[in-house]
Amino acid sequence: MPVKPMLDGIELQQVQQVAAEDAEVLAQHGVPSLEGDFLQDLGRRATRVTLTGVMTGPQAGDGLKTLREKFRAAAPVSFVADIATATSVSQVLIEELGVRELAGKPERFEHELTLRELLPPPAPEEEAVAQAPAGQVNGQIQEEASALGSQQVEAIAHQAGTLEVQVDLDGGTDYSGIIVLVEGETDGGEAFSASSTEQVNGTYRFEGIQAGTYTVSVELQ
Repeated sequence: MPVKPMLDGIELQQVQQVAAEDAEVLAQHGVPSLEGDFLQDLGRRATRVTLTGVMTGPQAGDGLKTLREKFRAAAPVSFVADIATATSVSQVLIEELGVRELAGKPERFEHELTLRELLPPPAPEEEAVAQAPAGQVNGQIQEEASALGSQQVEAIAHQAGTLEVQVDLDGGTDYSGIIVLVEGETDGGEAFSASSTEQVNGTYRFEGIQAGTYTVSVELQ
C-alpha cells in the first residue's frame, strides 16, 4: 500500500520513498589526567525528511505550485505521514524542492522534497527577582527617612551665619580705635576667635560663623 503523506493540506500521491534522518549533537571534552573523554549532550538536531514520488491528475500542477510558493517564502507548513520515524514532526520548512514533468504523460509530475523540522526557539529564562515583604520595605523606608531627616537637621545646625554686634557710644560717632573681639567654641567643639575694626553706624558684622557659644568684648587701641 503506497504511503500518502499530507503536506500543507496537499496529498502527495504515489510517494515511492520516505526517509527520515535524526542526529544527536554531542560535544567531546577532554579531561586532564583521566582516560577517555567527557561527552556533553547538546540535544538533537531538527529531523530531516526526504520524499520522492509522483503526482498525477488535474490538481497536481496547482498543488506543486502552492508548495513552490511556500518554499520561496520560507513559510512553515504542516506535515503528516504514516511512518513511525516522522509521526513526531508536525511543522516543517521545505528545504529543497525538485519537480520534473514526465514527457508523454500529461498531468504527471515526478517530485523530490526535502523537509526540515521546524523547532521553535527556547523561551528566554526569566531571572527570579527576590522581593522583600511589604512590612520590611516600609521599615527600610522609615529608617532611611529618619536618617535623612537627622542629617538635614545636623547640616542646618552647622550652617554658617552672620553675627552682628552693636556698639553704642552714648551719642558719640567716633569709632576709631575700637576693636570688637568674638571668642568662643562652635557646636562641633572647635575654638573660634575673630576681631574687627570695621563698622557701619556702630554695627560690626562677622560673617561665616557657625552655631556655637561666643563671648563679645570691646577694646580700645
